[in-house]
Amino acid sequence: MTTTIVLLILTATILLRGAAAVLALRLARHLRHRWHCYLLLGSLIVATLRPLYTLCRALISPQGFAPDILEEILSLGVSFLLLGGIYGLQPVLEEIRNQGERYRRVVEATKEGILIVSPAGMVNFVNRQMAKMLGFPEEALLQRPYLDLIVPASRERAAALLREKPDGPGSVADLCLQTAGGGELCTLVSCTPIAAETNSPGGTLLMAMDISERRRIEEALRSSENFARATVDALAQRVAILSADGGILAANRCWQEHAHCPFPEQPVQGDNYLDLLDHAATRGHAAADAFARGIRGVLVGQLSEFTLEYSRTNDGEVRWYLGRITPFNNDGGTFAVVTHDDITALKTAEAAVKELAYQDTLTGLPNRLLLQDRLDQQLIQAGREQEQVAVLFLDLDHFKVVNDTLGHGAGDHLLQVVAKRLLGCVRKSDTVARIGGDEFVIILNGLDNSGDATVTARKILHALTLPVRLEGQEVFTSTSIGIALFPDDADKAENLISHADMAMYLAKEQGRNTYRYFSRNLNDRAQQRLRTEVDLRHALDRREIQLYFQDQVAVADNRICGVEALIRWNHPERGMLLPGEFLPLAEETGLILPLGNWILRRACEKAREWDRQGCPPVRIAINLSRRQLADPELLPTLRQTLADTGLPPERIELEVTENILQQDPAMAAAVLPRLSGLGVTIAVDDFGTGFTSLNLLRRLPVKRLKIDHTFIHEIFTDQAAAAIVRTTIGLAHNLGLTVIAEGVENEQQRAFLLVQGCDELQGVHLTRPAPEIEFLRLLRPPTPPVPSPSSTSGT
Repeated sequence: MTTTIVLLILTATILLRGAAAVLALRLARHLRHRWHCYLLLGSLIVATLRPLYTLCRALISPQGFAPDILEEILSLGVSFLLLGGIYGLQPVLEEIRNQGERYRRVVEATKEGILIVSPAGMVNFVNRQMAKMLGFPEEALLQRPYLDLIVPASRERAAALLREKPDGPGSVADLCLQTAGGGELCTLVSCTPIAAETNSPGGTLLMAMDISERRRIEEALRSSENFARATVDALAQRVAILSADGGILAANRCWQEHAHCPFPEQPVQGDNYLDLLDHAATRGHAAADAFARGIRGVLVGQLSEFTLEYSRTNDGEVRWYLGRITPFNNDGGTFAVVTHDDITALKTAEAAVKELAYQDTLTGLPNRLLLQDRLDQQLIQAGREQEQVAVLFLDLDHFKVVNDTLGHGAGDHLLQVVAKRLLGCVRKSDTVARIGGDEFVIILNGLDNSGDATVTARKILHALTLPVRLEGQEVFTSTSIGIALFPDDADKAENLISHADMAMYLAKEQGRNTYRYFSRNLNDRAQQRLRTEVDLRHALDRREIQLYFQDQVAVADNRICGVEALIRWNHPERGMLLPGEFLPLAEETGLILPLGNWILRRACEKAREWDRQGCPPVRIAINLSRRQLADPELLPTLRQTLADTGLPPERIELEVTENILQQDPAMAAAVLPRLSGLGVTIAVDDFGTGFTSLNLLRRLPVKRLKIDHTFIHEIFTDQAAAAIVRTTIGLAHNLGLTVIAEGVENEQQRAFLLVQGCDELQGVHLTRPAPEIEFLRLLRPPTPPVPSPSSTSGT
């Protein structure tokens, strides 16, 4: 029994001490100095071997070991106490282990790189973020000299961090670290000294934050600020920034170098701008007072912006400035930007533009705009004082001839001479204006009766008939004048000018170099003319324009050798209109261009249609007006028409009047050869009515002369007319030209022309102009008679 108890006690002692050893091993992982645990573990192993030895002896000889057993019982109690103490320490040690793990995770999770450097300058610890920032493995950084990680330019500051005293507050520095790829990493490094302990030599804790992006942003901001400063300094305007109390916080170079304020002083950065303005206002500078009130209104939010134009006189020179105040908010405060622009050049330009806007640059006379303004004012005054106002509308006669023959320089000089002569014919209170080209308008105010306007008109006619020396030769000119009166003819300025214009056209129609007063029937004519223009614009679309044809007969064999295309307008209200009733209006308004293009294409199409119907090929004559001849699209249009219709160009004869050759010989000499180059024939219509130079006629590609019908009509009543006809025929033949007489109305005229050797005839004695269908019956060859059945059977 005793032996059994002893064995149980020894066995329990061994088991308890073995358990204590296992707990000691687990404890060793949490102790800072593991050798403490290993010493404890050794003691436990020795203590465990001793009861094991006693147990073996008891089993061999149970007797005589009572003291030993008692001792083991006591040892068993101690083992219980030891095991309980170690087991009680385990939660504390586990908490220590968990807290250390948390600290490790924090160190690894932080975005800052962490280094611990020993007092010898070697890296003892590095976290994962620091290794990632530098691009090295963690192992490659441990036990590496700390300064090797710093670029040379930052090493002095980096070394200073290591010299921080352990009890110091630490410091912060910008350091550039060397990366694994040879690059540089800008960091903000905070330094915390670690005090030495009994078992620790101390060192330095360094935490580095990557500030590369911040540096880039700072550099961009710095560059942007420098750019903005350079831009503002380069401005020609004076710029300053004011604080809320009016102090000058900043100013650009131009502000600092030039006087720019509505007062004599030169404010600079640091001055209070409002105080200077107020001081200047007390000395009578009104602009300074207005500018100060504007700044205060902007700063307190009453005004969104303030501008002020003011002038300053420096050394006798007046210069103009534009001051502007604009608010802006920054960090909750209100500031103002003040600018001063030198606008002297702009003011000068505005004055020049105003002069150009109201004055004719060539003559110095008022232009249409100033004329309108003055006439409005004169009519108001005349209505108040019950006076008459006369408006004279003048247009120079044959001014274009001067321009075309002597050049535009001579024409301009003539206009200047006319302007001076007109001013000499009126009072200083009257207005003489040039409204464009060779047109002038005169306002005669304060008239007692219309006779005063007549007197002035006669003075003008006389003054303008005096010769003018141009390009070394004397030139004579004249004018046509239309007169309208206020309040008899109109009570508005635009109506007065319009009515005077109508009267001027009447003066031109009645021989030029005269004057005519406006009358109500002129207004009726103008209204009729306006309605005709509107109807004519729609006539082509409404198919109201028609072609009539009149044949041209060869004298030698009496055959039809040519056809002239003549235009008619079948007006829905006024019936069939002849060319003289609408073509002058078409020429004036430009409608002659679409009409002429239609005539050209329609005539060519009809000629090709006649060819397909077996008619003999004849040339077709088409009239060209002056505006058509001047149209740059004439040649392309003619070329396209010939291509589209397939009509040979030699079948087309283009007729231009002698007046066109006389009025614009330069244009004729330029255009007619180009038309002839397309293969068409050129003819001169109405020959004998003008004064065409024979030298010009010789140089132009003319093939045919058409004697004007007025001479043919007067052959037997006017010897001069007969002589002109004979001379024209002889002249044409001597120049190698063909002659055609138009307007032949009877057999006697035909016989006379036959005797004189005229080549071709045209007129109502032969055939009257006829529409397309009727003329086709004349042109088509007669159909041979069909043999009767009886004659066939009798053969």
